[in-house]
Amino acid sequence: MKISAKQYARSLAEAAAGQNEAEQKIIVGRFLSLLKEQGKFNLAPQIAAELEKLVLAEQGIIKAEVQSANKLSEAALKDLSKLIKDKTGCQEVRLEAKVDADLLGGATLKYQDKIVNFSLKYFLSKMKQTLIK
Repeated sequence: MKISAKQYARSLAEAAAGQNEAEQKIIVGRFLSLLKEQGKFNLAPQIAAELEKLVLAEQGIIKAEVQSANKLSEAALKDLSKLIKDKTGCQEVRLEAKVDADLLGGATLKYQDKIVNFSLKYFLSKMKQTLIK
């Protein structure tokens, strides 16, 4: 059975929950040793990213990324943050904005395990598929 980085992160979080800092360090050390023994140490960065998501989610915070063809205005970024808050019920959104020169127009939004594609390329592809049918 293949165990995902998300499953490893959940297991580590559950094992460390409610423990003091010294006990958490021991748990993390043993966890890393186990990963190394199982030849899964290469998953450590992905596990750390998943663990960060879990900790932030527990605090009501969601990390998100928007990639757009052009730099988005502060108003647009606020609107996207509000959209994510409304969809997820979180308290805070940490939105990272990036410009992607490969996009013709529009944007893509990634948060949690979701990708929302507002790109012009995506809409043109959908329109083409509709016209072909």
